[in-house]
Amino acid sequence: MLLGEKREKKEKNKKHGELQTGTKAERLKELQTGAKGAVSFEELFKNALEGEERQAALYGAGMVAVSVYYAIKALYKNCRILAFIVSEKYGNPDEIDGVPVITLQELDRTDVKILVAAPENHHCAIIRELERRNLRDYVCIDSRAEAWLMEKYYTLLNQSSFSGENRDGGGQKIAGRTGFPLLHTYSKGTEKASLQVYMAKFYKDKPIGMKYEMPSWMQTIQAGAALTDIHISDIRDDMGENISAKNVNYSELSAMYWVGKHGGYGDVDEEKTGNGRKDGYGFKNRCSFEAGNECKAEVYLGLFHYRRILDVTEEDLYRIGFHGIDVILPYPTIHYPSISEHHKRYLRDSDWEAMVQSLKETAPEYAGKLEEIFSQPYFYNYNMFIARQPVFKAYCDWLFPILERTEELSSPKGSERADRYIGYLGESLTTLYFMYHREHLKTAHTGRIMLV
Repeated sequence: MLLGEKREKKEKNKKHGELQTGTKAERLKELQTGAKGAVSFEELFKNALEGEERQAALYGAGMVAVSVYYAIKALYKNCRILAFIVSEKYGNPDEIDGVPVITLQELDRTDVKILVAAPENHHCAIIRELERRNLRDYVCIDSRAEAWLMEKYYTLLNQSSFSGENRDGGGQKIAGRTGFPLLHTYSKGTEKASLQVYMAKFYKDKPIGMKYEMPSWMQTIQAGAALTDIHISDIRDDMGENISAKNVNYSELSAMYWVGKHGGYGDVDEEKTGNGRKDGYGFKNRCSFEAGNECKAEVYLGLFHYRRILDVTEEDLYRIGFHGIDVILPYPTIHYPSISEHHKRYLRDSDWEAMVQSLKETAPEYAGKLEEIFSQPYFYNYNMFIARQPVFKAYCDWLFPILERTEELSSPKGSERADRYIGYLGESLTTLYFMYHREHLKTAHTGRIMLV
């Protein structure tokens, strides 16, 4: 189970039980619009939110719901969000930006449009409960609809940023003056970028219901391979120099460590590659998996999750290399009142303090910017991005000494526990690193797509 499994399991309302995998994907597809007929994302939100004095409630109070809330607040001025609905109050705030957080039992009206803005693997259970209570005016916002909405939001934010304003349309502070450039808005070049993206999988992962065909530039990597004799991928994070045995705390970061050491033209022994070339495990060349494909383009390395990927299309490959993009990141999730909320929700205070101390010792210039960066609302989740090989490796060279020292400073120490806390800290450090370098690196952003 990788980072995010535990989080989602904790947030799940246990009484709803599990749906059969074979029917879940079909039902989710049907539920996306709250009706039988499919509509475009633009029509979906227009029908739900536009008009005079529209009122709605969001089902959810986590990072998906908060991000959707601020996007709606900025883009649909006539729509008022009345409440955030949760299955139980425990672990949730009393209010978000002045909007009350209530349970479904506390919702005292039936004439409100309900926007389901929780992780979509929970949507079927949520819809069953809404329909049981005869609440049928709902819209399910899946990850593709969320990505469309957030692209509109960040387009608006970028316009505000470049015009010299310091707040976006939703009243949120803008972090820096460079905005969040959008991958899909870059013009296309004539040559494709060369990508090596690894999808982290664990041998206990639950199967996904939808069909997904990986592009030629993606390959699976087994995370935590040292913890089992079961092999589920040709590429494993226990090959060569590795920290695979630390997966219990590092989650997908054990795979990221491996990619940082061996991805691209890594210093891998020839006999271990199986193809007689020092160009990394599993990849026949740095352009694609196709034999004989020669390419002079610089390689990009990346890490995805077995059920979370970045929305990168074949057309985007012509944008990435042509514009010299350094890193492709997911649209930041938005947090209230700041991204400090994230670590307060998922980490012990003592573990956070251990990381801060580690930063002061190993990367003091970043420690000096921590408070400023974490006082704003934009957060890079999921330990997931694509970057030019030197950028990816530089990030790994920066990240893992900080995490290793954090393990030593933690109480209990990292070697004495197995609660994936290092994976959560990795998300915060991803945010710190790439926010710190926003003026130095050419970034692009795209949606996070869930495979359910």
